[in-house]
Amino acid sequence: MLFVRERMAALLGSLAGQGVYLGTASWRYQGWCGTLYDEDRYLWGSHFSKSKVQPRVRLREYAEVFRTTEID
Repeated sequence: MLFVRERMAALLGSLAGQGVYLGTASWRYQGWCGTLYDEDRYLWGSHFSKSKVQPRVRLREYAEVFRTTEID
């Protein structure tokens, strides 16, 4: 199944309205660049840059789709 950010956000928002919250074990997975995360924010040339975007910006972008996450 293809991940469509807007469709996933709507589905998870609907579930959250029913008291069901789904998230992931991490919100900083670089493999989501271009799907969950806006690729233009994270690429430095052709490489993923963790330092290019502050963690609070990444978390905010994650929270636009997922309503919860696991924090260790």
